[in-house]
Amino acid sequence: AVSDSLVNLGDYDAVFWILGDESVSSETFSAAEQAQVQAYLENGGYLFLSGSEIAYDLDPDGSGGASPEDEQFLHDYLKADFAADNSQLYSVSGGNSGIFYDMNFDFGTLPYPVASPDVLIPLAGAQACLNYDSNQTAAIQYEGTFGSGTIPGKLLYLAFPFETIEGELTRHRVMARVFNFFFGLTAISDDANPNPVPAQFALLPNYPNPFNPETVISYQLPVFSEVDVTVYNLLGEKVVTLVAERQSAGSYQVLWNGRSRNGAALASGVYLARFSAVAEGRSPYQETRKLLLVK
Repeated sequence: AVSDSLVNLGDYDAVFWILGDESVSSETFSAAEQAQVQAYLENGGYLFLSGSEIAYDLDPDGSGGASPEDEQFLHDYLKADFAADNSQLYSVSGGNSGIFYDMNFDFGTLPYPVASPDVLIPLAGAQACLNYDSNQTAAIQYEGTFGSGTIPGKLLYLAFPFETIEGELTRHRVMARVFNFFFGLTAISDDANPNPVPAQFALLPNYPNPFNPETVISYQLPVFSEVDVTVYNLLGEKVVTLVAERQSAGSYQVLWNGRSRNGAALASGVYLARFSAVAEGRSPYQETRKLLLVK
């Protein structure tokens, strides 16, 4: 659909490109797809990319069949160079920097075995945000301009399949970090508090969306607040209250299982998550986002 221009990437604030273990035989990025992605990133798009053989396919040092244009796309737009075809490790950690700084997890077993996860070298202002070990980069993040563009965009590139991360909650946490990187607000921190405090109230996009049957709703508090997170239907009727308590400043996540307050499974459709926060000395804050339940 993308290569045929049936889907215009520019219509989307963020694009999530999941390639699994596709490699040379199935072509990770065709020339037409590369052109679409280049234009999207040059115009300030946000791209999440995952796959175990992308760099191998696009770099002449990997598959051997890559063209100079493939390699340029890898270097200039995916902000990576190919280091090795197989890390021989199936655990990653965030180290001391990047959006996954306090995370570590396993991958590569289900729903299918991953044979050869790529090892990357960050290029042109990109930084490693996950590592297989101290010498092997598993994921990179980048914020800035791409190619000849002048509008800053963002990139998060996993050199292994996202869908093989072990544990549903871990996958939710990883994607919540990605959404926060793409759409979160500027945070502040100091030496005494290494965990950043959000600068503003915010209700972030839920993940996944559409979803079935669960989705993670993330929100941010800059100060101690009375918080309410409630789901409504399109008639304005309350479906379920997920949070109703006082909370300290910080970033939070709550899982909604697609059920009402009585435990009944809900029908497919659009629902509304309303986040409200009341804090001393501040105007009450309220924000709403659409949640799409698809069965």
